[in-house]
Amino acid sequence: MIGRWLISLGFAALVSAAMSAAAQSGPEPPLPTIGFYTSGAATWPEAAIEVITGSLSRVASPVRLDADQLASIDPETYPLVVVADAARVPIELPEALAKYAECGGHLALLGGPFFHEPLWRYKDRALNHSQLAEAVAQDIRPSVLLDFESAGARWRNHTDRHPSRSAAERIEGGAAGTQWALKLDVSTEAGWDTFESPPLEPIDDPAAVLTTFWAKADRPGGELVVEWRERDGSRWMATIRLTDRWRQYILPVEALRYWPDPRIPSRGGPGDRFHPERLASITLGLAHSHTLLPAEEGRRAIWIDQIALAAPPAELRRPADLADGGMDVPVIETASPGYKLIPVTNAAALRINSALGVAGANLPLVQHIHAPTPRPEGTGLDRGRPWRFVALVESLDEKGRAQAAPASLLIPEAGGIVLSAPTGDSGFFTQSVASEWLKAVIARMIDGVFLYEGGAKFYVAFEGEEMPVGAVVINRGREPARVRVEVAVEDARGREAYRRGWNLELVPGERRRVADLWRVPAGSGDRFRVAARLLRADRAIDRIEHGLRVWRPKQSPEFIQARGGDFYLGDRLWRAHGVNYMPSSGAACEDNEFFEYWLDGRAYGPEIVDRDLVNLKDLGLNSVSAFVYHRSHGSRNLLDFLIRCEGHGLKVNLSLRPGTPMDFQWAKIREMIEANRLAENDTIMAYDLAWEPLWGDQAARRRFDGQWRRWIEQRYGSVEKAEAAWGCPAPREGRQIAGPSDEQVSGDGPWRKMVIDYRQFQNELLDEAYRRARDLVRTVDAHHLVSFRMTIAGDPTSPPARMAYDPAGLSGAVDIMEPEGYGRIGDWERVRPGWFTVAYCRAVAPQLPVIWSEFGHSAWDANLGRASGDRLEFAGRFYDDFYRMAWLSGSSGTFCWFSCGGYRFNERSDFGILAPDGSLRPQAEAIRRWAAKMIESRPRPAIDHWIPIRLGCDADGVAGVYRRVEREFWAAVAEGRNPGLRVDPQPAPTGGDQAEV
Repeated sequence: MIGRWLISLGFAALVSAAMSAAAQSGPEPPLPTIGFYTSGAATWPEAAIEVITGSLSRVASPVRLDADQLASIDPETYPLVVVADAARVPIELPEALAKYAECGGHLALLGGPFFHEPLWRYKDRALNHSQLAEAVAQDIRPSVLLDFESAGARWRNHTDRHPSRSAAERIEGGAAGTQWALKLDVSTEAGWDTFESPPLEPIDDPAAVLTTFWAKADRPGGELVVEWRERDGSRWMATIRLTDRWRQYILPVEALRYWPDPRIPSRGGPGDRFHPERLASITLGLAHSHTLLPAEEGRRAIWIDQIALAAPPAELRRPADLADGGMDVPVIETASPGYKLIPVTNAAALRINSALGVAGANLPLVQHIHAPTPRPEGTGLDRGRPWRFVALVESLDEKGRAQAAPASLLIPEAGGIVLSAPTGDSGFFTQSVASEWLKAVIARMIDGVFLYEGGAKFYVAFEGEEMPVGAVVINRGREPARVRVEVAVEDARGREAYRRGWNLELVPGERRRVADLWRVPAGSGDRFRVAARLLRADRAIDRIEHGLRVWRPKQSPEFIQARGGDFYLGDRLWRAHGVNYMPSSGAACEDNEFFEYWLDGRAYGPEIVDRDLVNLKDLGLNSVSAFVYHRSHGSRNLLDFLIRCEGHGLKVNLSLRPGTPMDFQWAKIREMIEANRLAENDTIMAYDLAWEPLWGDQAARRRFDGQWRRWIEQRYGSVEKAEAAWGCPAPREGRQIAGPSDEQVSGDGPWRKMVIDYRQFQNELLDEAYRRARDLVRTVDAHHLVSFRMTIAGDPTSPPARMAYDPAGLSGAVDIMEPEGYGRIGDWERVRPGWFTVAYCRAVAPQLPVIWSEFGHSAWDANLGRASGDRLEFAGRFYDDFYRMAWLSGSSGTFCWFSCGGYRFNERSDFGILAPDGSLRPQAEAIRRWAAKMIESRPRPAIDHWIPIRLGCDADGVAGVYRRVEREFWAAVAEGRNPGLRVDPQPAPTGGDQAEV
C-alpha cells in the first residue's frame, strides 16, 4: 500500500542508505573530498562555520578553499562544493560556480539571497556596489554636454496633457558647487510629460559609454525617465530613482533600453546599444510607461545638472556592473540571478519534505527566509522536463498550506545537482535538526542516485484505456548502484489497482527508464494515486507520487449562457470576478517556451497549479482566463487543469491558440475541442479565439490594401468614382491604391469621407471573419460562447492611429464584448473613461455581456531588481478604482492580469496579484474587498440619462464619438445619474453623401 511506503526515515537510516553502495562492497572507503568556501568578507561567525563543517565531516571530508581555487575548480577533484554565507562573494565567483555546475559538479549554496552583496576588486580594494559607484565617480573625466551655467536654447515639452502648465527653466543653485541648474516642473497626471534638450553635438569618443549627471527631486522616492535620442531617431531609455538631495548618477549603456519603433526596423536587435557618438538630444521627465504615478497627484519638481558622457576607468572591468538593479550574474537555476529567489513573508512553520528528509519533522523558524521560484516536480512519465525539482523544505502559512520551498534540490537533465537553501540566518544551519538535515542532504547529493521522474504518462485518463506507468532513475554519483524501483496505483480507498517492480544496476552517469502498461478500470472510481519509489538495500531513498483522475462527462452539465446583455448560469444571473491565470512556476524563467507553453508536458506541475488555484479562490474569485496551444493539448494537462478549476469552483474563459479568425486555423481548433471533449465540459465559460488583435498603424494595415481596393470597386464601381464621392484622392503606394495614413485616421480633414468608408470596410471584414470562425466552432460545440480579447477596442483615449477594432463591427460576430483596460492605468480620471467603453459596447451590441478581459499594472522596479512597495501601493489604488468603474458601469465581469507574482523575464515585468510566496499584495486585497459586489447576482444599474450617438460620422472612430458626448456624459455622472448611449436610429450617410455632424 502506498500509505505504508510513506514511513518516516530516521536521519541515520537516510545517511546509511545514501552510503550503502560502499557498505555492500566491503570495507568502507575513505570519505569523499568536497570543497567548502566562505568569503573573507562573510558576516557569518566562524563558530557557525565550524558547526556546519563539523556536521558535514561525518559524511565527507570538507576542504576549505579560497576564491582563486574556486575559479579553476575541477569536479573530478571536488565532486561537490558547499558555499556558506553565499550572499557576500567576490563578483567573479558566480561565473566560476556556474561553470563548475555545468561540468557536472554538485553545488550546495547556503545563506542568501545568493550573490546579493557582491564585492568588486577595484584598485586593490573590495567594494560593494555603492562604494564602487563612488570610487568610479571620483576617477572619471566627464565631457560635459549641458552645464546650464549660461543661458541656452529652450527645452521642448512633449506631453499628452494640453494645455500643459509644465516648464523647464534655468535656476540658481546647482550641484557640487555649480551656480546654475535646470528645473523641470512636470505633471504626474499626464500619460507622459517630458522635456527634450536643444540639439546636441555628439562627442568624438566611442568609449564614452557612461552617462553621468546630477539630479534631485522635491521629495524622495520619485522617478525620472532619461532618454537619449540618436540621429537616426532611435530612442534609448532608463529610469532612475531620485532623492530630495543632489546625487550623481552614472548609467552604463547597458542600463539604457531601446524603445521599439517600427519606423526604425534596423535598431534594437541583439547586441545593439546606444551609441553616444551618434547622439542628437536628451529627454527628461515622467512617463507612465516607465515611471510610477505617485500617490500625491499633481506636479513634481526635478532638478538636473552637469549632463555629461565619460569613458570608464581602465580599472573598471565591467562597466555594466554600475547599473542599479543587480549585477550581471550567470543563470544557475533555483539560485541566480536574484529574481529567481523570492522573499518568504508568510511562514508559520518550516517542514521537511518526506521525499528525501524526515516526514513530519519541523525545522526552526527564522527570519530572512528566501526560496527559489518553484518548478514542476518529477511527477509523471515521459514529460520531457529539463530537471526534477524537489522541495526539500516547505514553508507553511497560518492555514498549514505549503506556499514555498526555502530549501530545494534541482536535479538537471545534464550538469550538477544544486542545493538551494537561501536562508540568511547562520543560526538556522547550526540548530541540531537543521544540521542533521543538511548532513543527510549532502550525503544524498554525493551518492547521486535519484528518481528523475515517476508515475503515469497522463494526469487524466479515459476509462478502459492502457496507460504507461513507470519511472526514470539516474546515477549522478561515482559508484555503481544496485537499486529497486517500484510503481503502484491505488484507488481513492487505498486499494491496490496495480504494482510492478524492477531490479536495476546503474553505472555512474547512467539514466534508465522502466515502464509497463496499466489498464484503467472501467466503471470504477474516478480518483487514483500513482507512486514510484526507489529502494536500496530495502530502504526507501526516494519517492514521487501524483494523483490521476478519470474524466467522464456529467449527466446534466450546466453551461454559462448569454442573454439580454448578461451571463446566466441556469436561471441565475452570473458575473465573472476573475484573473488571467498562468502558474507561479513560470516566473523567473529565461526559457520563454517553458513560460508560454505552460500546458506542455515539461512545464506543467499539477501540485503547483492546485496550490495557485486554492490561493486564488481564497480571494473570492469565481473564474480564470487561461490559454492552450495546439501543440500542448495532447498532454491532457488541459483536462487536468479544468478538473482542478472545477474542484475549486472556478469557471474558465479558455483561449485556443494559435491563430485568429483573420487567419483561422480551424483544423487545429477543431482537434483541440474534439480530442479533449470540451463541448461536454461546463467548467469552460467561453472560448477566446484571438489575443489582442488590432488593425495597427499604417505599416501594419498594408496587408489589407488589396481587400480595400476590391471593396472600393464593389461599392463604387471604380476608384475614380470613389474619389469623386470623397472629394479627395485615394492614397497610393506606387501605382496601387493604399489605405489612409496615420494622420488621416487620427482626425478630420479633406480625407474625412474616405476614412469613414475605410472604417466601414474594416467593420465588414471583421464581421465576415469573426462570424465565420464562431459558426465553425458551433458546428462541433453548440454550448460555449465564442469571443476574443479585444485590446483597445472601444477605448476613447487610445491614439486613433493605432486603429483598434470597432465593437460596432463585431456586434453580430461574437458572443461577448471583451475590451482591455491598459489605457486606463492611472488615477480615477484615467480609469473612468472605461465607463464610456462599456456604454459604447452596450449601445452597439445591447444583447452581449461586456467583460474586461485584462487590466493590471507591473510592480517590477528595474532599479531595485524586485517589485517595489510604492508600485504595489499604486497597483492597489488602481485596482480599487478599476473595480469601482466596472461596478458603476454595469460590466458583466473582469479578468485582471495576472495571477501569480514574480519576474517575467521576456517582459521585465511583475503583474502578479499575489506575491510569489502566496501572500496578498494590495491588488489581491482590493480583489477580496470587491468580491461580494462583483459576483453578486444583481440587475445592471438602470439607465436614467440616455445620450444619442451616431456611428460612421468621425474619421477618428470611437474617439470622435467620445469627443462629441464627453461633456454630457460626465455631467450626468456628476449629477448622480447613470448615463447610457443609444445609437441614433437614423442611419449615418455613406460615401459621397456623408454629412457634417
